[in-house]
Amino acid sequence: MVELLLVAGVIGMLAFFASQKMTSAVQRSKLKESVNEVVLAARFARMSAVERQTPVRLLFRRSTGEIEVTAPSESGQAKVRDILFKVYSLKDDVNFLNMEKQVFAETMEDNEETVDDIFELFFRPDGSGDQAMITVGNPHGIYSILVAPATGQVIWQEGPAETETFVINLVAQNPKYSD
Repeated sequence: MVELLLVAGVIGMLAFFASQKMTSAVQRSKLKESVNEVVLAARFARMSAVERQTPVRLLFRRSTGEIEVTAPSESGQAKVRDILFKVYSLKDDVNFLNMEKQVFAETMEDNEETVDDIFELFFRPDGSGDQAMITVGNPHGIYSILVAPATGQVIWQEGPAETETFVINLVAQNPKYSD
C-alpha cells in the first residue's frame, strides 16, 4: 500500500511539473503569434500604400490589442482588408509594452488629436514609413519590432532593444543597404 501511495505521489509531481512547462510553452507560443500579427499587419499596410498609391495608416489600440489598417476614402478613413478579411490582434495575455515613433515626413492629417489608447504609424506610396519601435510581451517573454523609415521594412528580435541596435540589425540583415 505504501508503494502505491509513493508511485501516485511521484506521478502527481511529474504531472504538476509537466503542466507548468506546458503552460509556459503555450504562453510563449501566443507571444510569437502576436509578434507575427504585428509584423504581418505592418507589411500589409506598407504593401497597401504602395499598391493604392495613397498613404495608409496602421492603428494600434493598446487597451484591446487590436490592429487596424486604414486608408483615405470618400467618407473619411476606411478599413483596408486583405483578400481573406484578416483581423489583426494580439493574443490573450500579450500586451503592447512600449511604442515609440519618429516621423520624418508629413502624415495624412496634421491636425489629428493623439489619444493615449491609440498608436499610429503611416506608410507612404513610395514604401517608406514612420520609424517605429514596438515592444510586445507577456510574463514569459518580450519581443521588439522595428519599422525602418526609408524602406518601411519590418524586423523583429527577441528581447527589448534600443533603436540603435535595430538599425544595426536592419543593415546587417540587408547587405544591399550597407556601405
